[in-house]
Amino acid sequence: MLHNLVLGLVKVIDNIVSTEKTILTQKNKAMAASILVILSQFMFYFVIKEVVSDSNIISIIIVSIASGLGSYIAFYINKRFSKETVFINIVTANDKDKMKAFADHMREEGIKIVTFDAYNDHIESTLTALVFANTKSQSIKIDKYLEAHNEFFREIVN
Repeated sequence: MLHNLVLGLVKVIDNIVSTEKTILTQKNKAMAASILVILSQFMFYFVIKEVVSDSNIISIIIVSIASGLGSYIAFYINKRFSKETVFINIVTANDKDKMKAFADHMREEGIKIVTFDAYNDHIESTLTALVFANTKSQSIKIDKYLEAHNEFFREIVN
């Protein structure tokens, strides 16, 4: 029983390390990813050796479940400790003055915004804005403003 518990724990850790290695590879962190590959390979071969020598279906089931659990935990860890995602809101309205007021408000709130000339549905001059929410707090401020002023149109790009 202790053997299967250790085997499962090692596989959970292996999948956490392996998933983090993939994330670091995507972020172009070569040295850190390489170190995690070494660690992950050691644990992987340890688990495979134990499962093959055990010839018990319970070991295979435990390792399989532990693999999924390890991947899930890795994504939770990464989400918890990574920087917040920047959301780009593309906002426009039919009224140019309302867009100017929106842009001024965003700037007062310290939210980065870029405005540029555009045309509304009636081919009249208006503004469109790219609004950059760097934190959850900024996203909430943008959402509240737009909810209070239903004449705006928005698309969110992540």
